[in-house]
Amino acid sequence: MIFIGLMLIKMVQPVNLYNKCKNIRDMKIVKGIASTTHIDRHGDTMSKSALLGMEEQINDHYIPLDVEHKGIYIGVLLCGKVKRLKDGEWGLYFVAGIFEHETDRKKFQYKKPNKVYKKYLRLIF
Repeated sequence: MIFIGLMLIKMVQPVNLYNKCKNIRDMKIVKGIASTTHIDRHGDTMSKSALLGMEEQINDHYIPLDVEHKGIYIGVLLCGKVKRLKDGEWGLYFVAGIFEHETDRKKFQYKKPNKVYKKYLRLIF
C-alpha cells in the first residue's frame, strides 16, 4: 500500500506498456482506485467534488507515490479520472509509474507540469 497525501491506495492491476510510451518505457505501470465515495472503515466518506479536486491535481502536476509518508518516493501518479462505480458511487481511478531507474525520478519531478496524463487516460476506460 502507498500513501498519496491523505489517500491510501492499493495498486490492483499491473499494466504492461513496455515500449508503447517512450517517456516511461522503463517504469512499471500500475492502475487502481485511489479513493471512493463509499463509507470507509472509520465511518468517513469523500465527496464527489473532493475526488474531482484530486483528479484535477493529478492531471495538472506530478504527484509522487510516497511509502507511508516517509519521503521515500517510489513512483509518480501519471493520470486520474473520476468515474461512476457499478454500485452508483464514485471512484477516483489512477494510473501510476513505479520508478525503475534514477532517470525516471528526474523526468517526473514533484510539482512539475504533468505532460503525459492524456496518454494514460485510455488505461482507465
